[in-house]
Order: sequence, then C-alpha cells, then structure tokens
Amino acid sequence: MSKSISAQRWLVESILDFSLEKFLEFMAWAIENSHEKNFFVPRLQGYYRNVENFNAVFVFASQDNSIHATARFIDGKMFVEPEADKSWNVKIVFSDVNAFWKLMLSSGDGIVEAMQANETQVFGNLNYLYKFGFLLKDLIFERLGLEPFDT
Repeated sequence: MSKSISAQRWLVESILDFSLEKFLEFMAWAIENSHEKNFFVPRLQGYYRNVENFNAVFVFASQDNSIHATARFIDGKMFVEPEADKSWNVKIVFSDVNAFWKLMLSSGDGIVEAMQANETQVFGNLNYLYKFGFLLKDLIFERLGLEPFDT
C-alpha cells in the first residue's frame, strides 16, 4: 500500500477492484439463468434476449494493468476470463475501478465527460460500449430494482 493513499481508500478500491470481475461473472450467470420459466428471480426472465445474436469481446483494464478481465459474448452467452484478451471489439482502460463504474453507470453525456476527464479511455467501436452500459443498467436498475447511486 502506498503511503500517499489512506487505508480507507485502499480498502474501498481493493473491494471495488475485486468486484469488477465478480460482477461480470454475475452478469454471465444472470444471462445463463434467465432462460428458465420458474426461475427464483422472476425479474431476470428474458434477460438473455439482450444478447441474442450479439457477438463481441470486451476487455477491461486499469491503467496500471493491475486489474484486467475479458467479457466474451458468443451466440447469446457470456463468458468471463480473468486475463485481458489480445483480440477485442472494445477495450476500456480506466484510472481506477470507481472511474469504470462512473463510466458504465453514466448516460449519454456522462460517458463523453468521463472520457474527456481522462478517467477512462475507450478503444474500438463505441456502439459496443453503449450496448454494455445498457446491459449493466438493465440488470442493476430494471431487473434487480436497485436505486441509482453516486459513483
């Protein structure tokens, strides 16, 4: 731990770092399990339809490369890999995980603002970034019914 950051900030960032890959895995689980009609979380039913006929590879990485993951969408399924794939449709590089969540939970202008503030860099097709943002927000706010929060 660097002396330049507080223990509290280090702890929060460590938890957020861990949560990125775990959230991607949860998203994959939600897609996989949203096919079942009698599923124990009925609001998830049909979530998989958001990725039908969608094929793309997303790479997520922190600027210092201490955090990295790949989300691969193939034929209506999502696979998560703990390493950054060398081949991708979109790559999102963020200064810290809080910047990642800020980007992903933003709408329209917020995405542009996050990129202009150099908190995140996006390489590749921006349409995929908007698609991923939709998937994330649909899961968190619509399907799970969580309230928006400040990042």
